[in-house]
Amino acid sequence: MARSCTYLQGAHPSPCAFRGPLFLTRTKGSDMADPELSPLSLLWVDGQPARLDGTNVTVVEQPDRHKLILRGEEDREFRRAVKACTGAALSFDADAVSGNDPCCMMLSPGEWLITSTTRPHLDRELAAVLQPMHANVFNANSAWVAFNLSGSNAHILLAQGCNLDLHPHEFPTGTFSQTTIARIPVLIFRPSGDHQFDLYVDRSLAMDLWLWLRETATNMTS
Repeated sequence: MARSCTYLQGAHPSPCAFRGPLFLTRTKGSDMADPELSPLSLLWVDGQPARLDGTNVTVVEQPDRHKLILRGEEDREFRRAVKACTGAALSFDADAVSGNDPCCMMLSPGEWLITSTTRPHLDRELAAVLQPMHANVFNANSAWVAFNLSGSNAHILLAQGCNLDLHPHEFPTGTFSQTTIARIPVLIFRPSGDHQFDLYVDRSLAMDLWLWLRETATNMTS
């Protein structure tokens, strides 16, 4: 059987269940800064994404963060092709992170979440360079929702519903984990910059997570 790369737009596995079947979801090109694509569209104000300002913590939806799933075999040719396209040297260690933007986070053996704020067509670019190989690229933009949390109370807010120790000594910059927050499966990543966290959640659970974040942030100020 010939080896080739498969590209699917809008297909993804659910967070924290990455070995399950693929689910097809609606996409609308690569312009993600569109309330029609957001399950939080009712919270957008004047075309700006959902935002929550609490005491020393801010939560902002990140519709311009492009997301894709990459699957491939662990071989030298595959590594070289991905690095040539993304600049990141893929790691095959559990929950490993490589690169900055694009950022590659290992979900399971042979599977990565790749995110970028500067490469809206990275999924197609990767599919092109991987075409001769046995690999899959899935555009997950409309499948997952990304949030950024910032502020000195960000880790305190998350700790109310997450069992991970998010102290900088235990969860430093560049750390990534698959976990749950208030029983909602999420991917959590600590990017560069003080007191920041990125969360990735299935779009069907995005509103549930948002409501929990809002209620918990409100209770922290009362």
